[in-house]
Amino acid sequence: MARTKKHVAGKRAMVTVLAIAFAVGVTSCKRDAAKEPKAPQASSTKSDSLKVANLVKAASRDTVPLGVHGPSELVDAATQVIHFLQGEAKFDQIRVADTVTLYISPEGGCTHRTLTAKALRDRSNWKVRSPGERGSQYSFVPPKGKPELKTRVGHHLVCGAAQPLASRFKDLAELPHVGTTLIYGTTSCLQSWNLTLIFDPNRKPPTLVAAVYDQYEW
Repeated sequence: MARTKKHVAGKRAMVTVLAIAFAVGVTSCKRDAAKEPKAPQASSTKSDSLKVANLVKAASRDTVPLGVHGPSELVDAATQVIHFLQGEAKFDQIRVADTVTLYISPEGGCTHRTLTAKALRDRSNWKVRSPGERGSQYSFVPPKGKPELKTRVGHHLVCGAAQPLASRFKDLAELPHVGTTLIYGTTSCLQSWNLTLIFDPNRKPPTLVAAVYDQYEW
């Protein structure tokens, strides 16, 4: 009987995690859902939520936010993605899922766009439009230069300062992630560039499934 109760409790806990993940999904962006511009390669909000919910289900509560990876593996994978976006590495040197969802932080409009791996080969496709008919295009390609790269596993970085990713997207915070900041030779946070990279918890080597772009000021 005790074993049965324990099994039922565990099953209920997992259902709760999935329910939260589905409800949050991109719910941080719910207020802008009707405004989000349609793009040929963009998926529906429901589809994105289900995708994240499935990944959260696969990630053990004991291993989040590392999954099956070690911290150094995640940092290496994140660094390689940044190098690709800078034009310093080839696409074949990074691992991406069949589709990757690009997010803009809530302060920037909280929109998102899902792209296929084929589309991601072209760095110019790594961009998301902010809400509204005249919304700005936010590119995930960093400015040119020779900036200093800072990384931190399990955190979201803004101007090099660590913050919980859950403060932006709760569901994504359940998955292995690495915050990155590029500092362009100045102490001004306005000259920093911030991108948090989210990886599949079970696929090795670390495989990119999402990315969150943020700015110090919007």
